[in-house]
Amino acid sequence: MGCYFCGGEVSGVEHIPPRSFFPKGKRQSLITVDSCDTHNQAKSKEDEYIRAILLSSIKLDGQHQIEGLRDTNARALERGVKRAFERRPTKEQAKEVLDIIEKYEGDPRAGAKTFNEIDSKGIMDFGLMTLLNKDAREESVVGNNGEEIKTTSFIYDQKRFDIFFECMARGIFFHELGERWEGRVNVLSHTFLKDDAAQRDKNLSNEYLQHFDWSEAKGAQNEYFCYEGANKLNPVTKERESIFFNFCIFKTFYFTAIFQF
Repeated sequence: MGCYFCGGEVSGVEHIPPRSFFPKGKRQSLITVDSCDTHNQAKSKEDEYIRAILLSSIKLDGQHQIEGLRDTNARALERGVKRAFERRPTKEQAKEVLDIIEKYEGDPRAGAKTFNEIDSKGIMDFGLMTLLNKDAREESVVGNNGEEIKTTSFIYDQKRFDIFFECMARGIFFHELGERWEGRVNVLSHTFLKDDAAQRDKNLSNEYLQHFDWSEAKGAQNEYFCYEGANKLNPVTKERESIFFNFCIFKTFYFTAIFQF
């Protein structure tokens, strides 16, 4: 049958989602699908990038089951910074970095602003830490208790984001139906839908979200990942128009993968 995504030669198995999305001790009975190297090991940096985006979200604050993953992610970011300095920056680069650090001293969002400015000036490359502070800007959000929280937002790579979740969607389809989907996949990122999105997009999101039933959701470790699927029928002919899978990561980030016939 070949790789779940492309049908290529199988070299191993891909976890859906990747094992790194689950803490140690919670990696039993995960979904696996046959995969080629391109859609498994070769995309490990993509997995790390998307995991870092999700774990950096303020929406996860207070979720104790995520703390271990956040600690692991923080150590990965620190390693990127450490490697940058191990490459021994020039005296000029070091001075520029120190000047920028001093510039933002005392600012509650100093870290994000510092990494963003260092990157924008091309002084040093801090790897993943740089990507998570790209075009950082100040934001205010309302917390769970109604209080205003000062935070920082950044621009993530939409193409990398979309490809990652398309891989997940195709993996779920392959796992559930035992065959590879060769057509187009439309993935709705409900949690990432912008406040100023078109009303038709908001309506479509609500239409699929209302079908999400936690009591029917599958997933051995559903506090980290779960999913459920259904057929969508034509209201007139009652023929199947599409298959869709709703899935959720960290009990916070909701998505729908639509496979249109």
